Amino acid sequence: MAPDTVPAMDADRNEFSDVQFSASSLWARRGWVLLGFLLGALLALGFVFTQPETNRSWAQVLIRPLGVDLTRGAVDINRAIDTVAERELAGSFIVAERTSEALGGDPGPRTLRREVSIQAVENSQVLEFSYADEEAEVARDISQAFAESFLAIRGELAAETIGASRQALEARQADLLDERDALISERTSLDDEDDENDLIANLRAESIVESQLSEISNDISLLSALTSDPGDVISPAQLAQQSERPRTVPTVLAGAVLGALIALLGALFFDRSLHDRDLSDEDLADLGLAPIGHLPRDSRGADAFAGLGRRVSDLMGEEQVLAITTTDEGTAASQIGTWFAWNKAETGARVLLVSADFEKRMIANQFGLTEGPGLLDALVSGADPDDIVQRVGNMHVITAGEHAGDPVGVLQMVGMTRFLNRARRVYDTVVIHAPNVVGREASLLATWAADGVMVVVDDDERQELQKVTDLLQRTDARLLGSVVLTTITA
Repeated sequence: MAPDTVPAMDADRNEFSDVQFSASSLWARRGWVLLGFLLGALLALGFVFTQPETNRSWAQVLIRPLGVDLTRGAVDINRAIDTVAERELAGSFIVAERTSEALGGDPGPRTLRREVSIQAVENSQVLEFSYADEEAEVARDISQAFAESFLAIRGELAAETIGASRQALEARQADLLDERDALISERTSLDDEDDENDLIANLRAESIVESQLSEISNDISLLSALTSDPGDVISPAQLAQQSERPRTVPTVLAGAVLGALIALLGALFFDRSLHDRDLSDEDLADLGLAPIGHLPRDSRGADAFAGLGRRVSDLMGEEQVLAITTTDEGTAASQIGTWFAWNKAETGARVLLVSADFEKRMIANQFGLTEGPGLLDALVSGADPDDIVQRVGNMHVITAGEHAGDPVGVLQMVGMTRFLNRARRVYDTVVIHAPNVVGREASLLATWAADGVMVVVDDDERQELQKVTDLLQRTDARLLGSVVLTTITA
């Protein structure tokens, strides 16, 4: 009874994750990250020392409230001045244009708006204008000119506002004077007693106009008391006492971190690109695995496995116990051990296939064998392999067993060494089927007593292969190599 045909791979295989690095993957790319860190730091350091030394000058302006009558009691200066609006005015194009004109057009207003720094001193009515340049005199002149232009524009806007208000009040005053003259003229023509009601109405209208004229006159007089002084430059710009460069430590640190991040992204895209090509012998060698062979996923048995059997036998030498594990269970990779044992038995060798698949029990289901007694039962009872074997053609098979205990606990307490030593005396080759040791401690424990371990992997399971090899290497297992299932048809 030959084993079933190796099935084609499921279309819903787990694909390589774009961003989910395992710790081992990151560690494998540590050289990239370190190199990126060093290159980023060196480039940032080069940037710092290639930047010209600059000189920065400051000019401070004290802002006074506009449109406020300071003669009428105390004024809350903090509420009279909106520092946010004042900063917006200071950074406006009109102020930059006035500054550029004062400097002869160089630099232009757009450059000034971009490079002049404007800060409001906290809890005060002070704005600070600063500018940096290679020439100390240029930095001083631009800072001072910007501050003076801001004050000039601010004063002009205040004068325009007050002037516009005065002009509107005076125009209204003239209209009321004309209206009052018209009422007086009308009143003088009302002499007859019959016009008494009209006279009273005229006098009331004239009284209202006089009241409005009085209010407007008062408003016009108040305009003269409103403040229009924009403020003063309380700290004129001076020549810089010391030149400055970009801060070395923060710049270098930022460059190093950026370089490391770029290197990490490069490693991510490099690993992602591996998903688009087959695993090569060089890839396997990088993981410490000898390249045993590449098999089509839909291989159909004897012909495909004949060469594989010879290569594995050469790698095993005089050793007898081979554990075969996979990066995933439930795929064609899980049947490689069965095919290998079957073909080995067909050559006349005495072959024992031992299932350490304590979860899915694929071998028992594949051959229609009884679940027990099997491996777990033999380990608990101390039975010899010959007592529990089942025959499939020329191959002897021991299933995982039907013992109800915990497989991990049994393997930890008893182990497989004594059991396998008994099998060595009877069989030429013992094949342990231990699928997917990652996350399955029982499968991993079953491989410890083997003379060598072979890993079967699908092309697109690179990340899983890294995990399997890291885990087996930490257990000091002898890694014979890896068989890769490819998309090439048989």
